[in-house]
Amino acid sequence: MNEYQLPEHGSDDPSGYQLDVWRQRMAGFLTEQNAIENHSIEVLPGENTQLWVDSTGEDPADSYRPLIEIPHTLYAPERYEAAYSYPLLVWLHGAGESEADASSIFPAISDQNYLGVALRGSVAMPTPGQYDWPTADNGIDAVCHEIHQTLDNIAEAWNVHPDRIYLAGRGTGGTTALRLLLTRPGFFAGAINVGGAFPIMSRPLARLRELRDKRVLMSLQLGQRGSVHGPAATDLLEGARLLYNAGMEVATRVYQPERGKPTQKVWRDIDSWLMDSIKSAIKA
Repeated sequence: MNEYQLPEHGSDDPSGYQLDVWRQRMAGFLTEQNAIENHSIEVLPGENTQLWVDSTGEDPADSYRPLIEIPHTLYAPERYEAAYSYPLLVWLHGAGESEADASSIFPAISDQNYLGVALRGSVAMPTPGQYDWPTADNGIDAVCHEIHQTLDNIAEAWNVHPDRIYLAGRGTGGTTALRLLLTRPGFFAGAINVGGAFPIMSRPLARLRELRDKRVLMSLQLGQRGSVHGPAATDLLEGARLLYNAGMEVATRVYQPERGKPTQKVWRDIDSWLMDSIKSAIKA
């Protein structure tokens, strides 16, 4: 247990109140169910990752059946506690990557504090195995629909807290995470954008009332000369100011990259930011 680990919530019932809340919320988003057979779960490998098995010997993954064919990987804490309602971190990869790239990211953030799911972008790039995210409104709507259905199925097998679902991503994945929060604020608690641009939207605050008090973390990398100037950085900072003025809780972090990649401190800070937001919600 690290310093940000929350105590177990013995009163949480994964088969009762939490799941009822989840289902009620999902009913407002989903209009149809598309069952796809023969699509099994893939769990990220690694010594810090293992599936929980309860006293009956039944594995939660055995009952896991994705409702749609959206490739993804699930990350389970090393010591999964069925009575505790876990925050869920939804990871969206960057351009030219895939859901497999999250295999090193989730453990770097925390090996115990969250359930995690990494999704594959719906836009296939010319190089096999590389994907990205759409930018058109209809493409984003389709991605959001797929996410809702996938998370609904996850909640059937794992104890997910319906008010602690966070989007996160780097590069174009971070941009998409932020855009999804702005377009579907009723479903997500916040978004983390690691090095991505601010999304291009005609009305980013169209759902202003629902966006108030939502939390956003923006991570920037310093340029070659230690500068955060430039059109992309300026747009992101101006976007952060826009969201803050709209009543959202916005935090920004600036890092010196290591060989062009985020440092380990980026992932540790994400864990700290997430746990701080959860503690604040509990106190409220």
